[in-house]
Amino acid sequence: MYWFALHLGFNKDLIMDAIHDVFCKLFSDEVCTCQIENMKHYLFISLKNRLLDICKSEKKYVCLCSELETTCLIPQLEKTAEDHLISVEDEEIVNNLIAGLLNKLTRRQRQIVYLKYIRELEYEKIEKELNITYSSSRKLIHKALQVLRQQYSLSGIADYND
Repeated sequence: MYWFALHLGFNKDLIMDAIHDVFCKLFSDEVCTCQIENMKHYLFISLKNRLLDICKSEKKYVCLCSELETTCLIPQLEKTAEDHLISVEDEEIVNNLIAGLLNKLTRRQRQIVYLKYIRELEYEKIEKELNITYSSSRKLIHKALQVLRQQYSLSGIADYND
């Protein structure tokens, strides 16, 4: 039960309290164990529900509601050291991939990608910045994106993400 709750993303102290609460409820007069068909299933569901109840009562939840949904409590999970290391490694992989892709572009293409997508300039401002025509700026960005797409598909990462 402990590992089940840990994989759901709850912290260790909260898990231990919830397991204790589940067994206290089970051995109290509130539940007749003769009516439970699958004890293992009952324990896991009870633990999950108890953890969610604790999170609700402590206001440790985030609401990811759409306008159509009315109930949407999802526990706010604590980030572990392992999660942090994984995110750092993922970020490093993405940064290396982007750097490799950008190195395939010409200096002018890198410059226009930077202006368009990093500085978020409109084509009119880009043409003034680079001293080129509006249509040239659009063509240059189009060719840069074609190169990036082609290199991305050749990198093998595109197949991995699909």
